[in-house]
Amino acid sequence: MYAAQLAAALKARVNCEIFGMGGDQMRAANAEVITDYSEVSVLGITEILGHLPQLIRAMRRLVHAAGTRRPALAILTDFPGFHLRMSTTSARNSGRGAHGEFESCGGASR
Repeated sequence: MYAAQLAAALKARVNCEIFGMGGDQMRAANAEVITDYSEVSVLGITEILGHLPQLIRAMRRLVHAAGTRRPALAILTDFPGFHLRMSTTSARNSGRGAHGEFESCGGASR
């Protein structure tokens, strides 16, 4: 919910392309959803193990999108365990220090 509100506020103020993980609310905010959050919304170690292939695919799609688009700004919201691992992989692959869920608008990284 907060990520969608942030996306809508950014779009209202800045000409930017927003993409990353989200759901219906992010789509309603005109963000391109690379991975639907429902694919990675799991609780507990046994559920994580059962969904590991989906988690890996989701991470690869997001890292690939970020590597292709090379956003100047990355914003992390929700799912910290997933996003921190994804951002580390993305930063290592890009050679840049950018971290986070990728919302391409500005010139800083987290």
